Amino acid sequence: RASEQPGVVRVDAIMPPMPADDAPLTIEGKRAPPDRGNVTSQGVALGKRMQVFAPLISALSARQIADLQEEGALEVQGERFTLEEIEVRQQPLAGSGAATDGAISIVLDTALTEDLVRGGYAREIVNRVQRARKDRGFAVSDRIVLRFDGADELLQVADQHRDYIMGETLCTTFERVALAQEDGQVAVEVDGMAFRFTVTKAVYHQ
Repeated sequence: RASEQPGVVRVDAIMPPMPADDAPLTIEGKRAPPDRGNVTSQGVALGKRMQVFAPLISALSARQIADLQEEGALEVQGERFTLEEIEVRQQPLAGSGAATDGAISIVLDTALTEDLVRGGYAREIVNRVQRARKDRGFAVSDRIVLRFDGADELLQVADQHRDYIMGETLCTTFERVALAQEDGQVAVEVDGMAFRFTVTKAVYHQ
């Protein structure tokens, strides 16, 4: 840092990959204008050169910063600056799913696919059934019979994730039926879609 390292200019920059000198920046499908104006110099300690070079360094383009990081040095108006003199600190682009400590950045793919969404619905179904088990005072080890009905998409989820739901809820019978308005029916919503079910203990006959 400038106060600790005399002669160092700090440059804070948003640093996604940049395919061309003036092309828009892209991170995981998020777009932003080229990064000029997103760099600021702080704590400049360049002696007499400060007034001349600090504005030039703070106005470095994303391409120039990338070249500096790749080559380890950059020439600015005939003067050679190294990474020991210019410290680049990265900032995540808003909405990009990126995280950084300033030196190392990680970009997460936060796009939700249909499989991820349906997997989330399956976990919600499990959660609602587990609540119903608890409300009825079932023991953790009790096996259950689960009969259900509801919105078409949730019925498809139940079919697709049948083994997962049965395993998580200790279900011995997992059956889609046309549920009438009967006592013991649990009616819930998952992402605004109706899901109805009954939960009873499984009975084993000797």
